[in-house]
Amino acid sequence: DHRSRVPKNVSFWMGTSYPCDRVTRPYRWHHHRRQSGTHHQKARSEDTFEAIERRIWWGLLIGLGLLLIFNQQWSPWLPTLLITAVALLVGLLVARFMGIVLDGSVPKQWLLVLVEVAIAAPLLWWYLRIRL
Repeated sequence: DHRSRVPKNVSFWMGTSYPCDRVTRPYRWHHHRRQSGTHHQKARSEDTFEAIERRIWWGLLIGLGLLLIFNQQWSPWLPTLLITAVALLVGLLVARFMGIVLDGSVPKQWLLVLVEVAIAAPLLWWYLRIRL
């Protein structure tokens, strides 16, 4: 062990006697920080369903981005409303799938996936029927 070879009165950093402390504690303010580190963060729920639901709001942003990328014609209002609803639902599905993969699977989330697909599929069919 390298610690046994270092004399106890040798100080490399912050009054410590071990050279590895230069790597693990490189800053002088290290000991003055709070140990928990959670005082600046939001309280996290341990519930998997709630963890996935926190990601859903980003799905609306994803859906808005999909709408702006793939919809170039805004003039007829009915197809625009249909594709807006489909894009937002696809964004929600992407966020929900990411939550399921990252946070874990819950049966209620799969039920919500089925509901979103059941809503988006007829809207997409109606949009394609109007457009084509």
